[in-house]
Amino acid sequence: MSIARPRRISEIKPIFGNLAQTSHYQVSFGSLSKPLQDHLSLRGVDWRFVAEDAGLLCSSASLPGSSLGTSDIVGDVTGVTEKMAHTRVFTAIDLTFYVDKKYKMIKFLEHWIEFIASGSGVRNTEEGYFFRMKYPKDYKSNTAQVLKFDRDYQNQIEYNFYGLFPIAMYSPTISYNDSQVLTVTASFNYERYVCGSIRSLDVSYLRNNNIVPQNVTASTTKTTSTNNFDRLATGREELIWRNLNLGTGRLDDPRPRGIGGSVNSSPNAKSVSNSTNPNNSSWFRTS
Repeated sequence: MSIARPRRISEIKPIFGNLAQTSHYQVSFGSLSKPLQDHLSLRGVDWRFVAEDAGLLCSSASLPGSSLGTSDIVGDVTGVTEKMAHTRVFTAIDLTFYVDKKYKMIKFLEHWIEFIASGSGVRNTEEGYFFRMKYPKDYKSNTAQVLKFDRDYQNQIEYNFYGLFPIAMYSPTISYNDSQVLTVTASFNYERYVCGSIRSLDVSYLRNNNIVPQNVTASTTKTTSTNNFDRLATGREELIWRNLNLGTGRLDDPRPRGIGGSVNSSPNAKSVSNSTNPNNSSWFRTS
């Protein structure tokens, strides 16, 4: 049980002197589907603008959030009403962008939404034009990202979105008053997000999804304990050894027997033949 006590400034200063700032972030949309890229390209919004410039023009962004949908369970415990989670609900994010002189930013959002509703195949200038939605795989993006970092670039938090697409573009305000930089705001919906890196290299070294890297390598896994040497590898060690081409630590692997195992087969390993196929031999360990 915690007890209130006076604290020195020297104890508090390291905490409040290392707070994250709001002004350091990066937004990127990555690649879009080929039909959507072609649709935008015909309107003067090229792939390079989408991949490089659109994110830099984002003047403000909201980090994503989520909640859990719950149901009330009555009767399992007498006199008690319980709540059970059944769905994870993701909230839309709002992004505000500066508008360039060629108005590519407005065209990017406007024609992305237009493409979503252009499934009828009828020209929008015809009198009998009607709206039909495209297939989701054609207009959703699985490579959008919001990266939050600080000015020292030492730490960051990364959000990767799956199934992202704009659901609303709010009308920018123009007037004869004092001139200001024109901005446009859009709201984006998405199926889900992953907090943390999703790069294949980070997944291989188990530092994705905000996992703190343990820096386990072949040089740091050696130990003098005979018991540790003979034990089987954990799932994480097996993955790292596989990437380092040092085997897996499994019973049927002739290379390492455990932490610090050599690449050569163990002297305690025996080769046995499959009774149905004499040419098919496997390795196992004996203690």
